[in-house]
Amino acid sequence: MAKELHVKSGGVWRKVSELSVKDGDVWRTIKEAYIKDGDVWRQYYSAAFEFNITIASNTANYNLATAVSGLGWNGTDKVEGTCTINNGVYVYGTSTGVYGFRTGVFPAGSSVTIINNGEIHGKGGNGGAGNSGAGGAGGHAFYAETAVTVDNNSAIRGGGGGGGGGAGITIIKTGYGGGGGGGGSGFSPGAGGAGGSGDVPGSSGSSGTTFAGGAGGAGGGGTGGAGGSGGSRAAGSTGGGVSPGAGGAVGYAVVGNGNITWQSLGTREGTIG
Repeated sequence: MAKELHVKSGGVWRKVSELSVKDGDVWRTIKEAYIKDGDVWRQYYSAAFEFNITIASNTANYNLATAVSGLGWNGTDKVEGTCTINNGVYVYGTSTGVYGFRTGVFPAGSSVTIINNGEIHGKGGNGGAGNSGAGGAGGHAFYAETAVTVDNNSAIRGGGGGGGGGAGITIIKTGYGGGGGGGGSGFSPGAGGAGGSGDVPGSSGSSGTTFAGGAGGAGGGGTGGAGGSGGSRAAGSTGGGVSPGAGGAVGYAVVGNGNITWQSLGTREGTIG
């Protein structure tokens, strides 16, 4: 926590909200103050911005630095505080190009702790279209852009990859469309891919769910691949047939792992990078 300075006024100790020093004729605000103790300089005052945030309901595309700014942080002072995700709450991405939770950037020397008692999810990748469309990659769950401490008491899960589209085929002048790939898993799951066109079109793949990838659609040339799902938060499966679409990669559970001090790892599904 911030190092606080108190002064005694009328028999009562009062917290100093701002410390200033006179420089010529100008009073200048002091951000940090030190005293020499023997041969060591020790900090006895810090004007770091303090916060305590609780995420108590499902929240999409969360940026912690933006939330702290909304509490009055000026964007330049150090910060000290904790962000807690409550049990049963999902923090999730609504696009594979957006993180479920990102810290944003705080000044060096800040002290930020994230306590995850809920679930942080990347978005599931969309299934590939029939006739060999590639499945989409899953979205990323957590991005540590700055030095933070994380106490993961629950789960951080990258989005499951979308299944690849099944191949189309022509048999005696009749075209058979491939099945669409299934959507990848995530709190915001991927959509199933459209069935491939043909004289006999393929069927669309099914959308994923929070913890399961969607099934691939049927097709005369090849069935669509299933979306990535389950506890492993897997990549999507390749579609069936000759030269089908590839499954999409699983999303990252964590990006910026080098910036994190882990108090507890909990469950982390997807790539760690």
